Amino acid sequence: MDAAAYESLKRFYQACRDRFQFHGKLRGESLLISGLEVKNNVRFSLLGEASLESRKIDADHLSELVAGEFIREIDEPGLFTITANGIWEVERSEHLLDSAKLVDYIDRKNFALFAKARLTEKEKVIVFSFIAVRAFSERSCVDLHRDDATMEAWRRIIEKAYQALRGLGVVRTLNEADLLRAKGTERPVSHLIRHTDALPRKTKGIFKAPGKQRYYLDLYDGATVPIDRLAFMFRLVFEGELDLEGMENVLEVCRSVAYDEAIHVFDYPEDVSGASEHLFSKPVYDDVVRESLRRSLVQVEYQ
Repeated sequence: MDAAAYESLKRFYQACRDRFQFHGKLRGESLLISGLEVKNNVRFSLLGEASLESRKIDADHLSELVAGEFIREIDEPGLFTITANGIWEVERSEHLLDSAKLVDYIDRKNFALFAKARLTEKEKVIVFSFIAVRAFSERSCVDLHRDDATMEAWRRIIEKAYQALRGLGVVRTLNEADLLRAKGTERPVSHLIRHTDALPRKTKGIFKAPGKQRYYLDLYDGATVPIDRLAFMFRLVFEGELDLEGMENVLEVCRSVAYDEAIHVFDYPEDVSGASEHLFSKPVYDDVVRESLRRSLVQVEYQ
């Protein structure tokens, strides 16, 4: 490609980069990686907005760029937009992206499935909410089909978890308004918890989503909650970074949620006396939670 045709290609590139930047979709220096980060419908819209009229491009340059698959015509005749090959050509030439960086991105995004798991801040809030309310088995699960009163109780639990993590510095960049932002007609709690596709892998299968919008932590073994399994979940949230005061704050939130809020979100089976009680809202599990949190501060990994 000669220098003049390359300058025409850069016009297409800059038009596309400008649209990504205008809509807040530009991530770092690379437009190509930014394009891979957005959803298909967003990419479709931005590429369309970035199209240029053929009559404004030198005809010879246009033919050369089309032949080299650097640009393509969109669904409106006479309008052309840049291709992935065109973006790569510019970013490679301008030293904005090289093959090593691109392959590294693809590896981290799609192949680094066995690396040590790290939760996002939203995931930490969700997992800590489940721990605090003691959703430790399928009988004590988050059921998103429940009524509005139950969903409001889940909102309170999630807000308490968020505020505790924020106060401890575990959550730094996540705003509370973004955590439970309404999405159309879907309830905010439902939207938050449904988007947890990575959690089963990151938690080694402890976070369960068996279907019908039900979610829980698979910690109860039929007799108790093994301390090492719960310690692993605590470590994912706090990454072993809690002092004594922080530990007591976490335990207080866990006690408060388990005894004051769990009654509003779970259906408790009646015992032989006819009384209803949450299996995990008992003093013995207070001890399990405390010891699990303590062990999480020194335990490296759950096997």
